[in-house]
Amino acid sequence: MTSWTPEQLRAIGAADELDIAAFRPDGTLRPYTTIWVVRVGDGLYVRSFRGQDGIWYQAVQRRPEGRVRAGGAAHDATFEHPADVDEDAIDAAHSAPQRRLNRHTTHHGRTPVTATTNAKEPSGAEKMFGDFAPALVHFTDDGLFGEAWKRPQLSPRDRSLITAAALTAGGNAEQLTFHLQYAKDNGATEEELIEAITHLAFYAGWPKAMSAMAVAKQVFRTS
Repeated sequence: MTSWTPEQLRAIGAADELDIAAFRPDGTLRPYTTIWVVRVGDGLYVRSFRGQDGIWYQAVQRRPEGRVRAGGAAHDATFEHPADVDEDAIDAAHSAPQRRLNRHTTHHGRTPVTATTNAKEPSGAEKMFGDFAPALVHFTDDGLFGEAWKRPQLSPRDRSLITAAALTAGGNAEQLTFHLQYAKDNGATEEELIEAITHLAFYAGWPKAMSAMAVAKQVFRTS
C-alpha cells in the first residue's frame, strides 16, 4: 500500500462523500458503500448509519482491509478502532442526526486517516441481497442507479415514466411497487402514471395493464 500525498488527502477531505469497500476473505472487493465524510485536522471521518449492525461495519470486523475512492483517487486501506480522537470536533463536523455512532480509523499506507463510520441507509438491493449476490447489488446501485439514471439526456421523471411503462409491458408488476413511488419522487404525478398504464392497455394487453393498475392503486392509496 502507498501513502497518501497531502494533495490527495485534501482532495478526499474536500469531498462530501467517499466510496468504501471491504475485502472478502478471498481477496475480492465487496460492493462499494457511499459514506458521508468530513475532515478534522489530518483525519478523515466517516460513520456507520446502522452502527454495528451495518453490513460494511461487520465486513471490516471480519477482515479489516479494503479500498476507498474519492476526489479522483482510490487507495487500499486497513481499518481499526480509533484512539485519542477529538469526538466533539467530529460531531460538530457531522451535522447529520445519526452522528453519535461507532468509530473506525482508516490507515492508508503510512499516512493515518482516522474515521468514524456513518454510512448512508443501505439500498433496497443491499437490504434484499447483501452478501448473497454482491455483484447484482453492485451493478444495481453503481451501474444502474449510480450511472444510467444520472445521465443528463433524460430527466429522472422521464426515466421513471419509461421504466414504469417497460415494467408494465413486461408484466413485471412486482417491481412497480418501488418504481411507481420512485416516479412520484422524481416528479411524475399519480394522474400521469395512471394514464400511462391505461394507455399501455392498448399496446401491452389488458391483463398486464390491470395487474399494473392494481399495484398503482395500492401504492397511491397507501402513500
